[in-house]
Amino acid sequence: MSNILWGVNGHAWQYPAYKKNMDKSLELAAELGCKIYRVNYRPTNEEQLARISDYIDRIHALGMKVLYTLDYYPPYGGTLEELAAAVTYIGENLRDKVDYFQLFNETDCWACRDENGYYDLTDTTGQSPSFFNPERVKRAVELMKVALPALQKAAPGVPICINISVRHYPILDWYREAGLEWDIIGIDNYEVWDYAEFFRFVKEHYEGYDLMVVECNYPALWGPFDDPDQKEAEWLKTFLPKMEEYGLESDHLKAVIVYELLDQPQYEIERGAYHGESHFGLVTLDSDNNITGKKPAFDVVKDFFHHH
Repeated sequence: MSNILWGVNGHAWQYPAYKKNMDKSLELAAELGCKIYRVNYRPTNEEQLARISDYIDRIHALGMKVLYTLDYYPPYGGTLEELAAAVTYIGENLRDKVDYFQLFNETDCWACRDENGYYDLTDTTGQSPSFFNPERVKRAVELMKVALPALQKAAPGVPICINISVRHYPILDWYREAGLEWDIIGIDNYEVWDYAEFFRFVKEHYEGYDLMVVECNYPALWGPFDDPDQKEAEWLKTFLPKMEEYGLESDHLKAVIVYELLDQPQYEIERGAYHGESHFGLVTLDSDNNITGKKPAFDVVKDFFHHH
């Protein structure tokens, strides 16, 4: 059996689905058998800080580690000084509370676009530098050069993850070329490809870095698809054993985190049409964010986690 931490992604109070179901969310995560819980929140005052600190304590009390995401995004609207101060505030106050930090979220997805969409789709895998917009790469590096050292100084010893969507690794090379080093490379995956081959590449190309799959689920963002709930269950039933198989091959895969615990119907309500992120949950909600049931994928994940 591998030493992978199996877990699920939740959110905090700025997301209506979770705001209404905070207590139940943790109960469901514990029922699944999670060993790690990924949560994002940006406290800016003492009241918010106390609230997230209590929430982290409750996660730990249920036997789960915490991957805490500081999900700032380029283009960051404030000054570089404000970004450093915000990251420092969270790092200094939560460094003794969390097990891992994740800094930013999928900076590659912003950096590979311009105002009209994707910058260059010649390489649809996103593994070529030409896939990226040079001006946006420059800005992403500028932001990371401020935020990462600030977090490392504020929370020494806490491992830091930087994530990418699927296989868009060139953005990580630009960060390293800028003199930056961190601890964990996170992969967000909603596609089907040769996972083991790419994970081996990551291990060799980024020697010394651990690896986490910090988001994964059936690729249903742009649907609709026929019977998506059943397809989600089938996808996870195939994907999770593949992660276990690789974890037995190599111990640098430290965690696999399913995105996400609850459906978020507000996405679809706001857009007036199908939106896949409304349906990534393992648990269904109605338009008022009341929990209505568990999907087939919930049982798939629960059965897998309890046996691994």
